[in-house]
Amino acid sequence: MECNFCLSNNVDLIYTPINSKINLDINICKNCGLVFGSYDSEAYEASNITPLEKKFSHLSCNAGYSEIRVGKQQMVKYFFEAIKNVTLDIPINKVLDMKSARGHFALSALDYFKLESIDCIEEDDYMTVTYDKNSKINIWRDKYHKLNTNYNYDLIYSCHTLEHYSNPTKVLTFIKNKLSKDGLFYIDVPNNENINHNHNIDEFFYDKHLYYYNEEILSSYIESLGFELLYKHSTPQNIGLLFKNSNDKKGYPKLNLYNYNVNLINNYKKNITINRSILIEKQKQLNNNFPKEKCNIVFGSGRLLDAFIQYGKLNLDNFDYLIDDYLSQVTNTLYNKELHNSSILNNLHLDNILLLVKHPSKELINNLTKNNPDVNIIYLSEWLTK
Repeated sequence: MECNFCLSNNVDLIYTPINSKINLDINICKNCGLVFGSYDSEAYEASNITPLEKKFSHLSCNAGYSEIRVGKQQMVKYFFEAIKNVTLDIPINKVLDMKSARGHFALSALDYFKLESIDCIEEDDYMTVTYDKNSKINIWRDKYHKLNTNYNYDLIYSCHTLEHYSNPTKVLTFIKNKLSKDGLFYIDVPNNENINHNHNIDEFFYDKHLYYYNEEILSSYIESLGFELLYKHSTPQNIGLLFKNSNDKKGYPKLNLYNYNVNLINNYKKNITINRSILIEKQKQLNNNFPKEKCNIVFGSGRLLDAFIQYGKLNLDNFDYLIDDYLSQVTNTLYNKELHNSSILNNLHLDNILLLVKHPSKELINNLTKNNPDVNIIYLSEWLTK
């Protein structure tokens, strides 16, 4: 086994995720600290068969992650924040979206840059039904490296895509070769810092992600390929980086994130076990706090809810509504209950909310309490290890 970035074969196995369908193991490079997965290639290929939405019933909290892709839309705003903070050396006329999903970036970019058209790579037909008839959007439904456009791009956008590929260097080299001189490259990936807390109950290392990045490792490697970092917007959940194509190849620096990532993952393994054991007792408390005669809702119906059901034996009979703004775009039901988006809150008088969001914003709390100032909100994070 070899590190895809520094090419060292000094690699340790550090973690085996829970209930993987592809025999996923998580490894770490002892030279630079890059974290990546190894897996059964036949099982992985089988898992990548185009999904059928009608089979979707929940998002698994374990490594055998649901096939349904959701949630990219909330990252689009970070790109436009970045682009407003840099000086453009060239006009943006040709744009490529590496995985366009439900088209949120493509549609926004068409308007923002006043484009005649935009190219998108998206293999999953079910993702494109809302925009595949748009005459300004050209969808490539095959592997990225088979893209046969005979021109280069002024901007390539890659949001929550690089972590899915088994060879990120090959992907980044493709992007480098498809960019025009001084062309822009924006990348957004999940951040390893997402597990740097004690509230983990859902599996971070799951089958659809093969690489796990720190900002320093990713930005340094991309710069080593001949990119200039122009802007970054990273949160504990996501790494957002805007680069300009450059001829200046700096070489991959010697990094020392091995010990940091080892400690990060070891702490994660410990607290996810503790937290899952706590859920049974917390479920008993909920039965007292959320009586059937009250109006009770779950807000956030993804992997945290599945963990609560699987490991806490949470019974949804006491809940009147499941609400999730992202999952409601792809299914009307979860766990045989009707699923709604947050607009339904305008018509409800709420008594109790089970809030299954790891990092709820002030804006979210204000929206939840706007029409229900006396509502009782149970924060999952308040129960977990300190």
